[in-house]
Parts: sequence; structure tokens; C-alpha cells
Amino acid sequence: MSIEENYLIREVRECEIFIVNSLMEANFHPEETILKCLLSNNEQSLTDNKLRQIDEDQRKIIEAMILNLPCQVAVDKCSEKIIGVNIMIASENPNVSINNRSINVYEAYPPKCELLSNYFHIMNDMIDKAKLFGKFPKVKRALEFYAIVVDKDHRRKGLSIALMQNGIEYAKSNGYDLAFGLFTSAYSKKAAERVGMRSVMDIDLLKYHDPRGSLIFSKSYPHNVASVMVTLIKTF
Repeated sequence: MSIEENYLIREVRECEIFIVNSLMEANFHPEETILKCLLSNNEQSLTDNKLRQIDEDQRKIIEAMILNLPCQVAVDKCSEKIIGVNIMIASENPNVSINNRSINVYEAYPPKCELLSNYFHIMNDMIDKAKLFGKFPKVKRALEFYAIVVDKDHRRKGLSIALMQNGIEYAKSNGYDLAFGLFTSAYSKKAAERVGMRSVMDIDLLKYHDPRGSLIFSKSYPHNVASVMVTLIKTF
């Protein structure tokens, strides 16, 4: 049976923010390599208050993304439940004159928790090092796949691939020149390759150190290579 027979992929609705956040909390935050390592490294100092603040910060920034940026969900036709999501972030070439630039959610809704602030800083730093607008100087607008999440009970059915394919179609229809993402698991990288994305930069997480010189992502091994992957939407 095909994805289309069992699932519907559509734009998220504002009333579904809580559902998407719950999906992220159960199926993304505990598994994403970079955040998982940061939480593990700071386990001794994570009080209940800090953990609550992390959850609150995550919910607020996901809500901001859903309200201000593109987001698609996968719905199980049988149960009518949301079982997948692709949260996307729009960005523009800083070297090109563009009216009405997209909101920078990290600046508009900065997390109160230092650990989460470091998490977003590290993720953005990795993407910045890929120098996408330098590699593709004619690209004006790019669409980032920030988080592609599928409920554990619905995995290995091709939903992450379908969500990315629909995200690429959204990019084509809405004036984006490039789609990209930072992929931190072997499975997500393979799924990205299936939709035609290719790596423009691989990042060895074992080369990241804290100010004291200690490895930040020692517990990421053997899955310690993250990749910035892209697909050109517009041919120049």
C-alpha cells in the first residue's frame, strides 16, 4: 500500500501547535544527536526547574516556527492523528537585496535556558560553516528542513521521505531556490539522499570542544558525522 493510501500530508493548522509539540517531545528531542549529547553532558546540573525551562523554551520556539514559517504534517487517515511533521525555516541570502525578510525565530524568541541557547548556537554555527550562500551565490531564498519527525509507531514506511518530497514541492511552488538541512543521523541522511539531496559539508562532532578543551559530543560515536545536505530547486 502506498503512502497516499494511508497518510495525508498537508499544511499545519494553528490549533495543532500543542499536538506538534507533543510529537516533538516524544519523538525528536530525546533522540536528536546534538541535543541528546548536551543533555547527557550536563545531566548532573539539570535540576527539575532547568528541565522545565528547557521544555518551555522548546515549546515556545516551535510555536513561533509554526506561526511564522512553513510547516507540514503527516496525518494517519485511519486514526486522523498527526503522526509526522516537517518544520521548516526560511532564510535569505544576506548579500542580495530582498524585501520582507523572514523572521529569525532564534533572535525573536531567544531561549531562557543557557543549554538550549548553546544548542541552537551550535546548530546554526554548523550551518554557517557550510557557507551555502557562498557556494550558491545566485540563490536568493533557501528553505531549511529544521526537524523532520515521525512517530515511532509509523516509522520505516517512507514517511520521512514523503515529508521531504512535499517540502521540496512546497519550496518549488513558493519561490525558494534551494532546500537544505542539517542531518545528524545515518537514517535521516539516507532519507535525504533518496529525495535527491547531497552533502556539501560533513561535520565530525568529535572535533567540537568546550572552553575547557573537553569533547562536547564524545557520546555521539559511532554516529558522530553530521551532514549539511542540499538540493537546488532552481537551475541557474
